[in-house]
Order: sequence, then structure tokens, then C-alpha cells
Amino acid sequence: MFELTEQFAHLDRWSVDQIEARIAEIGGPAESLTERERAEMHALKLALPSQGQLVCEARARVQQRVKQRREQGRRGEATPAAFMDTQFMSAVEKAKVVDDFTRLVEHVAEQGSSSAMPAAFTVRLYEHISSHCGHIAHYDRAGFWRAQLSSSRLALAFFEGMADSRLVAWSVHDYRDVNGALVGIAQARMGALKDALQKGVRTDAMKAIEALALAAGIEVSVGGRHVLEAVAMESGPAQAALF
Repeated sequence: MFELTEQFAHLDRWSVDQIEARIAEIGGPAESLTERERAEMHALKLALPSQGQLVCEARARVQQRVKQRREQGRRGEATPAAFMDTQFMSAVEKAKVVDDFTRLVEHVAEQGSSSAMPAAFTVRLYEHISSHCGHIAHYDRAGFWRAQLSSSRLALAFFEGMADSRLVAWSVHDYRDVNGALVGIAQARMGALKDALQKGVRTDAMKAIEALALAAGIEVSVGGRHVLEAVAMESGPAQAALF
């Protein structure tokens, strides 16, 4: 059994392609090789990464390329040329709002919603949505987040509203182009948003049920199954049907 001795230490610096090319160059069955060639062949195979490592490296490269394309897509989706300058909002500002909304949608589609307000919900995006998309200000950005996006149920309703094409029809002329872009983004990602948020709606509901059951002294089990059974049994057929 040969080790990767000092004689073959240089192989640690070789690429996979170089190693495989040298293995092919030596070639032939082991019995036809010289002692020196057999030693080199063994060293070459030792220097090759394991299949598991190669798979991990390939996966990492693919994920990096996907991330780069996603970032490039985000940057390329909204350009000032796609919008018109108006008295109170420039084409550049409209493009920035669309980019902010894209980042917010991607954040929620990947991570769901929570009481913690993400950086993607910028002051610029908040001011546009509260002023030009049929929403009220809720005092400030944090208040808007609490009222509209801080739970899965609220966020799902918010994004369904933003995906409604009537938003464009309701918009004044100056903002129809930017709002049309926002509607398109919400519609394109609605499937992913629903997948992320509907799970959260169920989780939030189960937690609320467990909290009520605990407050009433009802024993609960993991996942809320015992809660549902206990409440159904004690509530009678009419109440049980609600669950």
C-alpha cells in the first residue's frame, strides 16, 4: 500500500483534470505497469477528491451560479428606461422602488414573514406603497409592517392585494407604470409566496390553539393533535366541526 509520499507531493497542487489526464496517459491493466507506474497510479488516485467531495463542490458551484443569476436578474428587472419621469417621482426612483419590492418578495418567499421587519422593506418602498397603492400609512414604516406584514396571514393578504391587477386601474396615471411592475412581480412569485406563507398560517394557528388550550388547563401534545381532539370532544358536534 503506497502513501502519497514526498516523491508525489506535487500532486496535491494538481487539478482534477490534470490528475485524470495523467491516469489516462499511464493507462493499461495494473499487471502491465512497472513498479514505478503502479506507485504513481496509486498516488494519482489518492490525490483525486472523493466522489462525495466532488458532488458537494459541484452543488456549491451550481448554487453560486443560481445566486449570481438571481442577483443579476434583480438588478436587471427594473431600469429607469422602463418608466416615465413624473412631477413627484422620477423614473430612477420608480426603478429603485421596483428593486426594493423584488427583494422583499424574494425575502418572504424564502423565509416567510415575521414580526421582525427586514431591511428589504425600505423607507422608499413603504412611502410608495402607503401613498400610491391604496394603503394607509399606519403612522410609520414599523406600524405599517405590524399592521400589514408581521404575520403569515397578514402578509398573504397583503401580497394577494399587490398581485391584483386592479391596483393598476386604481392608480393615477403618474404611477401606473411602476405599480404595473409591482403587480407583475407579485403575480410571478405568488406560488412561492403562498407556499411559504400558508405553512406559516397553519403554524401560527396551531400555536394560538395551544396557547388557548394551555390557558384553559387542557393538556396538549406536539403539533397540537391532542388539543384538537380535546377541544372537539368538549365543544360538541357543532363546535368540533370548526376544527
